[in-house]
Amino acid sequence: MSGFARGLLVGALLGVAVTVIAGLWWTFGRPDPLDAVIATSRGGTMADHGDPSSASAARYQVVISAEPDSDGYLVSGIVCIGGCSYRQDLGTIGRADSPADAVARFGDIRWEPEVITIGGRDGIHATIDRAQLEVHR
Repeated sequence: MSGFARGLLVGALLGVAVTVIAGLWWTFGRPDPLDAVIATSRGGTMADHGDPSSASAARYQVVISAEPDSDGYLVSGIVCIGGCSYRQDLGTIGRADSPADAVARFGDIRWEPEVITIGGRDGIHATIDRAQLEVHR
């Protein structure tokens, strides 16, 4: 085997090895973003909550997550509209000591005709007005 052919073979094997290692890391080495989700609630359309004029409105889903921080967990939320083709970031809505504490304090999502509330054992921590959600229209 010539030196050129040997170089090509070694290069191809190294390329395959790097691809396999990157694929394994991509599949198994990254943290799963769903691991951070502590609560989710799908609200259908706002028509499901008292407004028949928005019967063709997009579906709404609230997703609350808790990410580790140096001082416990940061709790944040997003509202997905139309299968998350549009998202409204709620930002950080609070802090918790543990994932269980986050669920207890922020895991109760309630759909009311004009607002969505996020709270738990010690009250409501975030309120989302319907008008806020519909600015994407």
